[in-house]
Amino acid sequence: MAGERDRVASRRAAPGGARIVERRSLFGHKADTELEVAGYEPGRRLTLRTIRGPVGLTIDHRLEQEGAGTKLHVTAEGRTSGVLRFAGPAVAARARQELRRDFDRLKQILERSPQE
Repeated sequence: MAGERDRVASRRAAPGGARIVERRSLFGHKADTELEVAGYEPGRRLTLRTIRGPVGLTIDHRLEQEGAGTKLHVTAEGRTSGVLRFAGPAVAARARQELRRDFDRLKQILERSPQE
């Protein structure tokens, strides 16, 4: 979902079937999205699927060892409905920007030295 993320909460600690609820600001409106873990292979793959929210999403995260590090491949598909159906291209562009920001932030956290 595009926009600013306000809150993320997990409903269950176990990966298979776990649910994540996040609140983001979408074009000036707060929106909750509930995602479910649709697929999980420890250390290799995580697939999330929207079960409630303004945009239907399926996001597949695949990890691949590359030298001494790990490469992340992300494939996301979204379906808008209701009023957002008419803003599809704008929603898609904002979602790409938000995903990039989220993963850039994650990369910074993971690459931070333990002393920081």
